[in-house]
Amino acid sequence: MESHDSESQSADQHSPKDGNETARESASPQRLMLRRFIGVMLGVYWCVMFLATHVSISSEGQAIPGADKVVHFVGYGVLGLLLSLWVALRWPLTAKVVIVVLATISLYGIIDELLQIPVGRDCDPMDWVADLLGASCGVGLMAWVSRSRQRPSSS
Repeated sequence: MESHDSESQSADQHSPKDGNETARESASPQRLMLRRFIGVMLGVYWCVMFLATHVSISSEGQAIPGADKVVHFVGYGVLGLLLSLWVALRWPLTAKVVIVVLATISLYGIIDELLQIPVGRDCDPMDWVADLLGASCGVGLMAWVSRSRQRPSSS
């Protein structure tokens, strides 16, 4: 009985006082489950991406010059999309939130490039540029989708 009282007190502390609910307080169980699922996907993707960029490779087999930039662009585009989706399930994608997401990915991209040196790979600033452009497209796409879902339809 005592634990039930503490649960209801906890619920009262998180209930909206003036009718303005935050995203966390209004989150449905389905939304929380989706956020967890996206979080797991994001974590797995980020780990696989990190491991893939830290395996020593030969550049002799590169058939198309600059193809690695496309791989960087797409890889970080997916990372930007997943990270911004995960964040958007908790907070609105305001300009400030988008900047934080892009800054996080940008910093990771720099660290990722620097950590490739010890495994015999090149630290190429143009790879980081491709990373940032891809991340910007992924985050931008998520922000556009998020905003278009918030607008009332004009029908």
